[in-house]
Amino acid sequence: MLVDEGMLRIERGRGAFVTAREPSGGIDVGRVLEQAMSYLQLAQFGLEAQRSGHVLINLDDPTRPLTLRVLAEALASWVAGRRQAAETTDDANEAESLLAEGREADRLMQDLDAATGGEQ
Repeated sequence: MLVDEGMLRIERGRGAFVTAREPSGGIDVGRVLEQAMSYLQLAQFGLEAQRSGHVLINLDDPTRPLTLRVLAEALASWVAGRRQAAETTDDANEAESLLAEGREADRLMQDLDAATGGEQ
């Protein structure tokens, strides 16, 4: 918040430096609180994921803009491979196992669609 107000400058590896005694402008308290709540919720999800064996992937991370695309394309490719392998095998049990894996990947793709509103 102090950085946003122009009162504090942080330099990686060097420290934090006071740049002003008074804020340079007004603070949008609602926006700041909303952002803080978002970070706290993400941290809470991360802690819960660590305890439960879940993986938490932030699809909105601006530093990783290709995450959703990579996941969606990898799943689609994997599903196609499972279905093709099921069609070419002579073992009925193996074919069913391959199709079951493909269905699970389909469910994961549906989860991605639900989480992103179909933005893939």
